[in-house]
Amino acid sequence: MLWFLMKVFVFIFVFIWLRGTLPRLRYDQFMRFGWKVLIPVSLAWIIVVAIARYNLGPEGNDVMKVLVAVSFAVLLLIVASYAAQIRRDRRAEAQEAAEASFAAIRRPVRRRPPGAPDARSGTAGTDHGSCSGTGAARCLRSHPS
Repeated sequence: MLWFLMKVFVFIFVFIWLRGTLPRLRYDQFMRFGWKVLIPVSLAWIIVVAIARYNLGPEGNDVMKVLVAVSFAVLLLIVASYAAQIRRDRRAEAQEAAEASFAAIRRPVRRRPPGAPDARSGTAGTDHGSCSGTGAARCLRSHPS
């Protein structure tokens, strides 16, 4: 009876400890975890078991073949994980480049205010090229020198 109470106490302690320290997950996070982690892991486990059962044959006592099959499956999983990470990195870089180019397109053009010094020559701007086609008096009213 004491052993049972100790096990129950340890279980309750660990349960409360984990519940208090880990963040609460939303439903969409559980679903993403299930689809992106649990299902691929279970499919990989099915493949590992199938390869092991095939390599063991009817006698089922060749441990070396099982070790080779498991190491091959782990190696395949590592390579697939590395390839997926490279693909995610490239996709993120392409998205950042697209956002940067979009921001460059959307950047407002800064026009030099009338009478401000020209950045190239250092002199105050008196050129009223934007007034071409209008009367001189109207241009001087909008851009006094």
